[in-house]
Amino acid sequence: MKFGSDISILIHSMNEKQREEFSNFINRLKIEGLDDKLGEFTCDEIIESIASTTEYERKKKESQLAVDKGTTTIPKEKWGVHITHCCLEHGCKYGHIDCPVATGLVKQKYLCEDCAETSQSIQN
Repeated sequence: MKFGSDISILIHSMNEKQREEFSNFINRLKIEGLDDKLGEFTCDEIIESIASTTEYERKKKESQLAVDKGTTTIPKEKWGVHITHCCLEHGCKYGHIDCPVATGLVKQKYLCEDCAETSQSIQN
């Protein structure tokens, strides 16, 4: 299913309960033969998009709850890449809101790309 398609936009605008009901609706239509009438995508692709959107939002909510509690959902064995690439000031290189460096759980080991760039331009 194309990102930005009407069906994709519809799915992303729904809350979790609405997505669940829509998924059940699409399953019923699939049983009645809707796949034969759809041209660009299948019922299974719609259902998968609903499931992945719900999972993404669930993980995002878990990450925000972790930040609110001063913790992270990122396992300690994966903190190393954050320690060497992320920054307390500029945030997580990987876009995690609950980055252990960005939240202050651990200190960064090196300057991040933004800090290094600023430091280099000051020296010149």
